Amino acid sequence: DDVEREHAAEEERTAREGLPSREAAVAEATRALAELADKVNLSEQAARVAESRRDSANRALAQAEKRREGLDGELERLSVPATDEIRIVEEQLADEAQELASREAALAELQARVQALQERHRSASDEWQDASRRLADLEAREQALAALQARVGHGQDKDAWLGVAGLADAPQLWRALDVEPGWNDALESVLRERLEARELDALDRVTAWDEAASAPPVRLALYAPAPARHGPSGSGDSLLARVRIKRPELGRLVADALHGVRCRASLAEALAERDALGLGESFVTPTGHVVTAQSVTLFKPDGEIHGVLERQRELEELADAVAAARGAAGEARAGLDSVETELKAQQHAYHAEAQALASQQRRCHDLELELVQLKQAAEAAQRRRAELVEARDQAAAQVAAERAELERIGAELADFQSRLHDQIAEREAARHARNEAEVEKERARERV
Repeated sequence: DDVEREHAAEEERTAREGLPSREAAVAEATRALAELADKVNLSEQAARVAESRRDSANRALAQAEKRREGLDGELERLSVPATDEIRIVEEQLADEAQELASREAALAELQARVQALQERHRSASDEWQDASRRLADLEAREQALAALQARVGHGQDKDAWLGVAGLADAPQLWRALDVEPGWNDALESVLRERLEARELDALDRVTAWDEAASAPPVRLALYAPAPARHGPSGSGDSLLARVRIKRPELGRLVADALHGVRCRASLAEALAERDALGLGESFVTPTGHVVTAQSVTLFKPDGEIHGVLERQRELEELADAVAAARGAAGEARAGLDSVETELKAQQHAYHAEAQALASQQRRCHDLELELVQLKQAAEAAQRRRAELVEARDQAAAQVAAERAELERIGAELADFQSRLHDQIAEREAARHARNEAEVEKERARERV
């Protein structure tokens, strides 16, 4: 029993002596456990931070990949620059521009032609107006002379008698005569009322007017034509030689009326040579004075009959002039009509060409506008393509960077997890050691 007590006392003393070391061992184990627990907490916190960073990097990577995919899709959808369409429009514009230049040249040529025709039209119009005025003047002169001639041999009482006698439309002698210029007054002076004599179909008809009751109200000469057996002989200085008889059947009538009448240039000359006159002969001057061997009859124009031959000759000349003027006016009118027709045709062609030119200009303008729009669209597409390529490259670089960051975070997280695993193992070992130290401490206390 003593041995046991000694042994127990020894164990108690030994236990009491060893208790501080046991307590120190427990304290050290607790400290080590706490330190390892702190390390584990720090490692777990670092791992959680790394996981959070990894999640953020995954989200950033997903966004970057989505953005890159979107940019790739937009690049694929972006149409290829319409270079073929631009080339086609450029070729069309070149063709239309060439056609426009051709039409401009054609229009300029037509304009020059129209201007030339307008000048020709003005000239032709002036020519026609001049010709028309000349024709109107000649016709007016002809009508005036014809009116004067129509009054020759007429009067109210005389016309009434002529109507009753059936001689209103009978030819007058003066219409069948013509005389050299300058000798009209001479022929009028010699023939007097016989110049306006009325024609009968038979001279014997005058017996019906022999009585005073049926006689004409004025002096009236009458004649009847007769077949010409031979032409009237007028030669030398005879007045007959200066007269042209338009109707041969009146030759004897005129020859008898002018028989023995000779011409002298002046009254003085006629007076000086009157002794040379034969029986029944006389001299007549251009002014109408008649000189015989023993007398002088001074001429004075007698009413409307004066100038009838000159007017008749002028009328005949006017007839030719009027015909020529009418022909000239007709030719001028025809020329004007021809120029007008050609001018209208050329003006129509000019207007048609001007409209075609305007249409051609619109086509060129539309093509130019279309070309500008195509080029602007191509340039915009090219700029957009460059922007998309740059943005895609940036997105691709961001994807690569995010993937590299993920790899780095993954490696870091794996390192954290490996370290945490080791630290947890060390912490569990430390906890076990502390528990063991607690057990030993409690056992030592129990022995004390």
